[in-house]
Amino acid sequence: MGASMGADRIGEWNPQPGAVTVPLSNGLTGPTTTGTATARTVSSGGLGLQEAVRRIGAVSAAAINSVGGFHSAQFPTVTAIATPGTGRFPGGGFKALFEVGISDAAINAEAKMFFGMASAVGAPTAVDPKTLSRIVGFGMTSGQTTLRAMCTDNVGGVQEVDLGANFPVNALASEGFWRAVIVCPVGQLIANNMVFNWTIERLKTGHVASGTFTGPVAPIGGTQMAPRLWRSTGPAVATAVGIDLCLVRVETQL
Repeated sequence: MGASMGADRIGEWNPQPGAVTVPLSNGLTGPTTTGTATARTVSSGGLGLQEAVRRIGAVSAAAINSVGGFHSAQFPTVTAIATPGTGRFPGGGFKALFEVGISDAAINAEAKMFFGMASAVGAPTAVDPKTLSRIVGFGMTSGQTTLRAMCTDNVGGVQEVDLGANFPVNALASEGFWRAVIVCPVGQLIANNMVFNWTIERLKTGHVASGTFTGPVAPIGGTQMAPRLWRSTGPAVATAVGIDLCLVRVETQL
């Protein structure tokens, strides 16, 4: 008889409806808020973000280079969790799910954004996400109008896929609402770089995009990663921006 018994460990951030309470956390360090935590209530909106009952917003200040978002202030407690690995003990690899939406009150064409897994646990700053070290997820930078899948290594290498017009990022809450899954399979390495399979769905329309990132431009085996999501203003336009967390779930074998 095997010893698995469905032993995969699942941690999540799961907000309370209509509250500013930090999202309920189970198996993951609770998220730290950058900007102003903002209660969200359900309303009609045609399958947009407004109809997500359990969500919490993070709103930036109305100032240039200001950030709103949520991040883990430490890597998950057991370092093998969410850590790509290559050893005999299957501690590496992960599955991560994000339900995230744009909640800007007004369009800011200079907005920047990222949501996904990253080898950082500090507060996010208003940078081009592609300049960050060892990330895999989704985002955009100032002036871009469509969402991008992106992956970086630790020496400035970048992979980026423009998801196209079906994934707008300069739209308001009725449009910019996604469910994304990132899977780092246990033990799969190419030139010591991990493999990351990704899928994302635009929830209002059902449009889906998917792909794979791997070496030579990808986080290497042994990288610790943690979930984070943020949106920021740009260098000249001070219009506040917001990002809403509906659900983050990370599954590992340890």
